[in-house]
Amino acid sequence: MITPGKRQQWLLLIFMITAAFCFSCNNSPSHETEVHNAVIPELTLNNGVKWNSDDSTNSNVTSLQRILDRYPANETTTLVTYEEAATELQEGVNQLVKQCKMKGPDHDALHAWLEPFMGEVKALKASATTEESAKHLETLRKYATLYPQYFE
Repeated sequence: MITPGKRQQWLLLIFMITAAFCFSCNNSPSHETEVHNAVIPELTLNNGVKWNSDDSTNSNVTSLQRILDRYPANETTTLVTYEEAATELQEGVNQLVKQCKMKGPDHDALHAWLEPFMGEVKALKASATTEESAKHLETLRKYATLYPQYFE
């Protein structure tokens, strides 16, 4: 028999494998297009209204936004600082996933927002230059501003 804790671990593992598979594909629009439009194609409103999200998810997204606020992207920001931001953001995403209790279409909509965000965190971590890092951080900021437009 699978205990609730083991079930969550299995679900998390399945989610991470699925996310890794999704992010390994290169069928997404160019980075420049994503930044300019600040749109996630799969993310839509729920028949014209915002999706419901739970307090835990909202709190974790607020934490991600606070992390982004602590890391300005400017000419004095070092690659090490961007790496620290990526590490903190990844920890925040891990916390969000771990505490997520949403289900159904609202949960699916959350993943339409979260998966591209996670991809940008991964790209930020892998960035080799401060210029590249600054672009990824800017995209993350734009994605973060989309959350309150689609979720309540």
